[in-house]
Amino acid sequence: MSEDWPIVSTPGRVSQATIVGDVAVTGALSNTELRADPVETIPGAKTVVIYETGTLLYVCMAEVGTALNSASWQIRKLDTTSGLAMQWADGNASFDNVATDLGTVAGLSYS
Repeated sequence: MSEDWPIVSTPGRVSQATIVGDVAVTGALSNTELRADPVETIPGAKTVVIYETGTLLYVCMAEVGTALNSASWQIRKLDTTSGLAMQWADGNASFDNVATDLGTVAGLSYS
């Protein structure tokens, strides 16, 4: 599986990409739609949820079907202010964060 994720961004909405090998299935979903209509489970697939605010993108990745409020998400912050700077939530690439909403994800510590 590739670690290069496509960046899917739609202002004001949560974007989701399911990654299978080098193929991504993408679409903009509201939080309500994401919770109500989960992606079909494909072995090895990951779900990517992206929150956007200004020049910051929060890229959250977990196994398909993981609830947003489950501490099973890997989160990275991408700052596009001048070029591209990436930081991990909690300073590591562990799948141990929640991705409930923009406020929650933005409030995590990054390094």
